[in-house]
Amino acid sequence: MGGPIVCGVDGSERGARALSTASWLADRMGASLVAVHVIPKPSKRAARAFGSLTHASDAAKERGNRVLARALDRPDLPKSVGRLVEVGNPAESLISAARDQQAALVVAGSRGGGPLRNALLGSTSQRLVRSCHLPVVIVPREPDPPDREREARSLVCGVDSSEQSDRAVAVAGDLAPTLDLCLVLVHVYQPAISQAAIPASSGILPVDAERLAMKAKREGGDALARAEGLVSAKLQVQPNLVAGDPGTTLVELAGREHAAMIVVGYRGNRPLKAALTGSTSSAVLGAADVPVAIVTGKTAAGGPPHPSGESGTARRSDSTVSSNRSEHTTGGLTHGQADGRRQQAASPGGARGTQQAGKDVPRPLRGKGRRKDVDVPPKP
Repeated sequence: MGGPIVCGVDGSERGARALSTASWLADRMGASLVAVHVIPKPSKRAARAFGSLTHASDAAKERGNRVLARALDRPDLPKSVGRLVEVGNPAESLISAARDQQAALVVAGSRGGGPLRNALLGSTSQRLVRSCHLPVVIVPREPDPPDREREARSLVCGVDSSEQSDRAVAVAGDLAPTLDLCLVLVHVYQPAISQAAIPASSGILPVDAERLAMKAKREGGDALARAEGLVSAKLQVQPNLVAGDPGTTLVELAGREHAAMIVVGYRGNRPLKAALTGSTSSAVLGAADVPVAIVTGKTAAGGPPHPSGESGTARRSDSTVSSNRSEHTTGGLTHGQADGRRQQAASPGGARGTQQAGKDVPRPLRGKGRRKDVDVPPKP
């Protein structure tokens, strides 16, 4: 992963914690660090007070430079830290700065308050996650124990059978050896409800909990095997198949494994939907006491390159990787079904054919937004 580490700095305690994490990442990755402070656009009242909008903007940038100077006046930071003061929306400005700098990661602090409150309020970190084309590292509000990064032994990555998970695994597979950490792959499946827990008067049909549990374990094993095939064979990997709640389990396992960071994929839910459905990324962000890297499927130029810079092929040639997505869908149909529909439509007796049994069939006329039938004159 090339490019600098871009970190949002606002002069607060959470900004200072984000800067500490960004500095540690830059040091381990051998990357440069760029601190970005974003100030809002001057109001009309400020423009009148300073005589013009340009003078008001210049004064705001001077205050921003002072904020950056105070934030970077720390002995634990490298001396050559890049500085940028941007004007505009914080999330949009950070994304723009990361794109201009060709950054590898974006780091920001979290305001805290739990997954529901964060999603509904639309904080800067949430907007970054939803819109940034790069992995976004969100640093929690709670203070870390001393020397957490130095004592860290692993990098925990959540795994499922989705495309977003593949991207998260690829990013984690690149970060782990760079940070000198073991990669812990975790698939969490929710245990089936036992029939004994369902009241007899509920009218619910009997549930074969054991069969459902075996199916969940089999699918989880396939997802872990697929994930192992996406990382280097030289990397130390520890797969884990666990039953429980995904968000809670990932956070608890990260604590037991002395993880420096948790990496998860983001499915791109809208903020309200993510809060109500309890998405894994939101749950982890709300409960984790270590930095969380959120990997989206977005790219800077529209194409979907593999996060590791490769063509998306498995890098573990000695692993047998199974895929649960052998049939890609087109409009809710598999490609085979779609081809069959097209062939049927193109055939003489198809739904879209213009001839049927050798007779001409008139096409229906189409008006604005509705279909009209063809008027057929009565027989004489």
